[in-house]
Amino acid sequence: MKTNKNHTSSQKTNNVAPIPSDWSHAKTLMALSLKKDRKKPHLWALKILLQPCLLMLYTIGFFLGYQGDDGSSYVAGDYRLFEGENWTYPANIKMGAFNNSYLEEVANILSQSSINITLMNETTSDDIMAECEGNIDDSASNEICVSLSTVNEYTLYYGGKESAYPTQMALSGAQYAINSALLNVSGVDEIYPAVKIQRTPELVTKNTVQPNLAVLLVPSIMYVLAAVICSLFAAGAITNEKLNGIAKSYLLVGVKMRTYLLQWLAYYSLTGVVLAGLLTLVCIYFKLMPMSNGGLIFVSNYLGLVQLYAMLIMMMQFVNSEETSSVVIWLVGFLSMGIGSAFLALDSAQNVVLTILTVISPFIGMMQYFGVYITYDYTGFNTGIHPGVNVASSGLLINMIAQICGVLFWVILMLMYSKLRNKAGQKAEHIASSPDSDVGDKFEPLS
Repeated sequence: MKTNKNHTSSQKTNNVAPIPSDWSHAKTLMALSLKKDRKKPHLWALKILLQPCLLMLYTIGFFLGYQGDDGSSYVAGDYRLFEGENWTYPANIKMGAFNNSYLEEVANILSQSSINITLMNETTSDDIMAECEGNIDDSASNEICVSLSTVNEYTLYYGGKESAYPTQMALSGAQYAINSALLNVSGVDEIYPAVKIQRTPELVTKNTVQPNLAVLLVPSIMYVLAAVICSLFAAGAITNEKLNGIAKSYLLVGVKMRTYLLQWLAYYSLTGVVLAGLLTLVCIYFKLMPMSNGGLIFVSNYLGLVQLYAMLIMMMQFVNSEETSSVVIWLVGFLSMGIGSAFLALDSAQNVVLTILTVISPFIGMMQYFGVYITYDYTGFNTGIHPGVNVASSGLLINMIAQICGVLFWVILMLMYSKLRNKAGQKAEHIASSPDSDVGDKFEPLS
């Protein structure tokens, strides 16, 4: 009898069903979410395609107006090197010389360069200088004055007084033309004729580059606006389960709150791979980021989406109506657009405060990395951002780290919220099961 009793007890123990793991619960809930989306394929496709389509619509002007790289400059290190340019000559040169025959020979050669030559009768340097200073155009591109005092010496005069500057391109062209003419008259040919002029290399750093604000702000704001609109759809499913008691029913059958929240993040992160890929294609082929590495653009877009999903999941736990959820998303979106636009306009995309705020708001992070890419792609540096070249120096690496920290920030908030929620539930259950509880006294007997 004793053996049979133990055998029966052991048999009862073996018949108890094992408690599903958190991973099992997560897979089941993600499968249910996928099943719901597959029942409404048009709505699911809208969630995936809406943001790329809106971004294309909002930025169509960039696609139509893109000029591309004309090859006139090349950035090497911290300097922009320019292609050689043809000489720019003054429209008219007034000339006087110590000898009229010599003056006519020089003038004949200069006229071959399509320069209009006006000869002066004065022969002394003082008379020529007085004539030049008394009547000369303010712009060197229109007119300059030359005094040939000897065979190997001349003085060049130009107008404009204090507003003029000696680096005008027409002055360089005039010097080259006069030097060539004097050599020709002397019977000496140029050994190495300079047919073009080389501009001085330009220092290119984040302190010297001033990108066009319209080119910088419009795509950034439009991208965030598209993300805000699509966030309404993503938050709708979470809010619907909360308001209809579906989320509570999951908790009643043993699903932990942290598992429920994290499975939403995992599910949206998987669908976000497709969305980030489509957004990357739009950014590259719609000429928003035509020069940067596509892999980097994908990573930036994907991290921004994952952080956005994490923020939405957490925020939707505190709303009590669908209208409230929409208002909260719009407020956060517009506030982020305002803050991001102010920093991009007044400082730069590499601003430290902007990077810190990226940890809290994914919308600000999106504006920051859009600003970084566009500064290096569409205006400013004109090199794009590429791995192993300028990912760190451009500020993109710091932005990605801030986005990762932002994902961790919202995940930690989810875990803290779940822990507090579980403690509150255990406390309520303990009070309800206490012998001193008066819960039973609140019910009236049936008669």
